[in-house]
Amino acid sequence: LNRRPLVYKDCQDYKPSLHAGDRVDFKVGDASAGTFTISDLPQGDALMLLVIYRHDQASTAVAFQSHVFAPVQATQVAVFDTYKGPVQSELRIQDHADAATPASGVAHVNASARSEVLRYDSVVAIDSGAYELALTGPSDGKVHATSEFVALPKESYVMIRCGVASEDGVAYPEDIFVYPRSPRSALSFAARGRALNLAVAIVSAFAFASVL
Repeated sequence: LNRRPLVYKDCQDYKPSLHAGDRVDFKVGDASAGTFTISDLPQGDALMLLVIYRHDQASTAVAFQSHVFAPVQATQVAVFDTYKGPVQSELRIQDHADAATPASGVAHVNASARSEVLRYDSVVAIDSGAYELALTGPSDGKVHATSEFVALPKESYVMIRCGVASEDGVAYPEDIFVYPRSPRSALSFAARGRALNLAVAIVSAFAFASVL
C-alpha cells in the first residue's frame, strides 16, 4: 500500500478497496512485523484507522488498535493509549490558554479555560476550535507532555499517548501524537463555511498511524 516507509509517529492515508477477511501485512525491512485481519466493515464509505505499536517493553512484538469513524457531521476524536513503560498519565484537553487581543496583539492567559480528561480507548465528539492537550500525572498533576490541537468541523482525528521505555534497543519518551494536524488559520475559513472538508477528501481512506 505505501510507497514510502512509515517511521515512528507517522501516519499516511490510503484508498484501497477493502473487504472483510482482507489482511494487512507489516514488515520491518524484509522481516514480518505482524498481520492485521479485517473482520468486518460498514456498508457505506467510511474512514478506518489502524494503529500499530509495541506490544511490551521487552520484545519487538506488535499490537494493533483499530476504529471505523462514523459518517456524521460532528468532529470526532479517537483516543488511544499505546505507551509502554512505568509512567502513569491521563490525557487532558482544555481551551487554548493564549488568546490574542486584535488591537494590541498581546497574548494573555485564559484563566477560565475548561479542562476535561479524555478517556483512553474511547471516541468523543468535540466543538471546533483551538485546544491544548497535556499528559499529566493522575495524582500529582505533573505535566509530562503537551501539544496544541486544532479541531475543524466534520473532521476525524486520532490522539495517541505514545512512547516506550524499552528494555532492549531504542527507547522513546512519553508523548502525544495527533493526526491530522490542522492549522489554526483554517478555523477562520471554517467559521465562514469555506473550509475544505478533509473528511470528504479521504472518504474510504485507510489511515495507518504508526507508533511502533
